[in-house]
Amino acid sequence: IYDVDYVSGCLMLIKSRLFREIGMLDPLFFNYFEDTDYCTRAKEAGYRVVVDPRSIIYHKVSAAVTPNWKQYVYFRNMPLFFALRKSVQPSFMFYYPWRWLYGFLTLLFAGNFSASRAAWFGFIDFLSGRFGKGRIDRVRK
Repeated sequence: IYDVDYVSGCLMLIKSRLFREIGMLDPLFFNYFEDTDYCTRAKEAGYRVVVDPRSIIYHKVSAAVTPNWKQYVYFRNMPLFFALRKSVQPSFMFYYPWRWLYGFLTLLFAGNFSASRAAWFGFIDFLSGRFGKGRIDRVRK
């Protein structure tokens, strides 16, 4: 068993005391980065986030999760995570703009225009403060 920065939300074992202390998953994220945010909040509250490498989990991704939907949510929620978490704020200043630009240009130059459009909508929705389900229906296809 060893400490990590975060664990995937597809399987988390959480003490009820933690829910009482820091609350539930943040609904702003809706999906993607909600688990990273929760683990960061737990660590900020003094808890450990650990992994047992002997664990085996099986996670079936929903058919509703399309590549465009994934790009939209990822490009919207990544800056939201960095903006909300003060403990990782300095890395946001250096990492996120370059990561966003690299990811967006990679999609664009690969000719994946629908995914790059979804990423663009995600970033615009972040800037506009549109969270929760946001424009997911417009980019799901």
